[in-house]
Amino acid sequence: MSRIHLLLGCFFAPALIFFTVSGVFQTLRLHKDVKNGYQAPEILKVMAKIHKDQKLPNEPNQTQSWPLQGFVLLMSAGFIFSTVVGLVMAFKYFRPRWVIWALLGVGVIMPLAFLMIG
Repeated sequence: MSRIHLLLGCFFAPALIFFTVSGVFQTLRLHKDVKNGYQAPEILKVMAKIHKDQKLPNEPNQTQSWPLQGFVLLMSAGFIFSTVVGLVMAFKYFRPRWVIWALLGVGVIMPLAFLMIG
């Protein structure tokens, strides 16, 4: 099981890093120009366009890339599967188990709390 987890992680790592980094830039709005101020670097605009629309910027006639969409769907399924395998391994090899449950609980509660107070 750990071998599957490791191989999936290696295969999807480049794409996961790309989509995570581009998502951070979008969350911070660093991919957009601000009037009379910040000019977003072109690389951030390109990354955001690929992340959001699965196509390159300045290609008005280009449709969304269905092969990329398929890869992203496969990557998402692989990420979910790999995460579940990681959780199974955590419960199998880590003691005390209450620590795992506590971390999972905090991992659910914190984002919800931040969403509500923000």
